Amino acid sequence: LVGSEMCKETDVKEYSAWFNDVQTNHDFDITCAATTTNASTTGSVLANILAEGAVNNLGLYSNAEVTELLATANESFDDEVKQECYDRINEIVLEECPIIPLYSGFVMIAADSELQGVVCPAVNSLYFYDWSWQT
Repeated sequence: LVGSEMCKETDVKEYSAWFNDVQTNHDFDITCAATTTNASTTGSVLANILAEGAVNNLGLYSNAEVTELLATANESFDDEVKQECYDRINEIVLEECPIIPLYSGFVMIAADSELQGVVCPAVNSLYFYDWSWQT
């Protein structure tokens, strides 16, 4: 089995020990972590994982071009410019492999047309308190 030697060395930890090793000290070779965010844009989701100093940049990934592309996309109002930046970031992530995304949730909302304030977010956070019935 490919990778079976690595599996023999797997260290399963309780959360506080994992947090200390991974999140605080960045002392790991590889880890599996769920990342979620209340970010509302593609750029802010990417920045949450790939930007230098970001809380979910567990591997302390640093790439000047990615930093510049994230800033350019964030500052631009032009969807084509944003898309070009995200496409290049995707190429870099595929080349350098600082993260390996395993799963991305899918959000679908069906609502009565009389229900106002219903927004399908970029991530899995639904804010029901913003919803109200049209009067």
